[in-house]
Amino acid sequence: MHQRFVHGYVGPYCHAWHMKDALVVEEPRGDRWDLAVDLLTRGEGFISFGNLLLYRSVTGQAPDHRVRVEIRASLNPEQLTAARCAADVQTGRARLDEILRDERFAKLSALHGVTCDYVYDYETGRVALATVDRDGVISWTPGFGPLPS
Repeated sequence: MHQRFVHGYVGPYCHAWHMKDALVVEEPRGDRWDLAVDLLTRGEGFISFGNLLLYRSVTGQAPDHRVRVEIRASLNPEQLTAARCAADVQTGRARLDEILRDERFAKLSALHGVTCDYVYDYETGRVALATVDRDGVISWTPGFGPLPS
């Protein structure tokens, strides 16, 4: 099932901020990466690394302190094919594997756990399209899914 846009709203929202508000990190080393790990450890700010957005849920009504990993869809939901979704998720998982080689990030992830979502960032917010488990299996949010082949 595929849900269509209606004036920018497609379904359940993530948070109101989006990737342009995040600290951009080009590689998981150096001063920017050190700052990113520090921010994640404290649960402050958002980190953009390739097609990933990273943050921790440490405030609000139900903070669980987990590391949140969002893999950004490369196209809007109306254009996503199964092959494009798989490629986006594969790229995101490779980026996540890369940053998990950093001992500090790996310890933080092991301590608090990690959740992974596949999202569409449409500049004024984000929509959770699916969850992605540790094996890369995509479980679509009701109303979303790739275009038929």
